[in-house]
Amino acid sequence: MVRTTSGEKAARCCGRPFFRAFALLILLPLAVPAVAQVRAMDASLLRLENELLAEDLTEFAQAQRDVAAARSATDSRERRLVAALGADSIQLDTLPALREAVDTARNELGVATDTLDRLWWRIDERLRRIERLQDQVERGAERVRENLPLQGRWRVTMRSGSPSDQGATLNGTFLLRQRGTEITGTYTFGNGTSGSLEGTFVDRKLRLERVDSVRGFDRIFQAEMSNSGDSLEGTWQPTILSDGGPGGGTWTAARPIEETLEDSTP
Repeated sequence: MVRTTSGEKAARCCGRPFFRAFALLILLPLAVPAVAQVRAMDASLLRLENELLAEDLTEFAQAQRDVAAARSATDSRERRLVAALGADSIQLDTLPALREAVDTARNELGVATDTLDRLWWRIDERLRRIERLQDQVERGAERVRENLPLQGRWRVTMRSGSPSDQGATLNGTFLLRQRGTEITGTYTFGNGTSGSLEGTFVDRKLRLERVDSVRGFDRIFQAEMSNSGDSLEGTWQPTILSDGGPGGGTWTAARPIEETLEDSTP
C-alpha cells in the first residue's frame, strides 16, 4: 500500500480551480486590514467564477454542436427506416438493425440534450453567483472607502512654487496602505524617481515623508482630504536644501477614474 503524505495531497488539491482559490484566500497577507481583506477575498472568488464561466461557455458551445450532430444522425436513421418501410418490397431481415440504429441515435440525442440542459442550468447559477459577488465587491469598495479612505492608488500632481506663482509640474502615482492612522506606501513619478512613503492620517489631514530610492528622505507632503474623500490638496517641502531644487510647492491627488479592484488593495 502506497502512503500519500499530507504535502502530496495538498499539492494535488491545489491543481483544482476551487482549491487553488481556497489556498489563495488562506494565504492572503495577514497585514491587510480586515475590511480590505474581505473585499480581496470576494474579488478572488469573482475572478475564479469568471474563469469557470469561460470554461462553461466553451463546454456549452461544444454541447450545442454535439446536439446538432446527434439530431442530424437521428433524422438520417429515421429516414432510412421510413424508406425501408415504404419500399415496394419490405425486407424484414433489415428492419431490426434499422430500428436499433434509430433507438441508439435517439438515446445519444437524449444524452446530448441532457448535457446541454445541465450546462445551461450551471451557467445560469454561475451568472447569479457572479452578480452577487459583483454586488459584494462594490459594497466592499464602499466599506474600504469609509474605513480606509486613503487605501489604494492615487494620481498625483506636484507643482513647484507657490499657488500664485507655480513652476514645473510633475505627475505620478502614490500606492498607499492604511492601518488606522498609520500610512505606508510607494510612489513613482514621470521623471523616473521612485521610493517609499510613510506618515499619518488624522482628522482628514495627511502627512507623508518621502524616502527616495536614490536621494533618501527628501520630501514632506501635507494635505487635507476633500469632503467627498476622492481628492487631496496640500503643500510639499524639501528636506534637502543644498541641491538647488525648488523650495517647495503644492500638490494634489485624485482617485484614477479607471481604478481597478487591485488598485485599491495594495
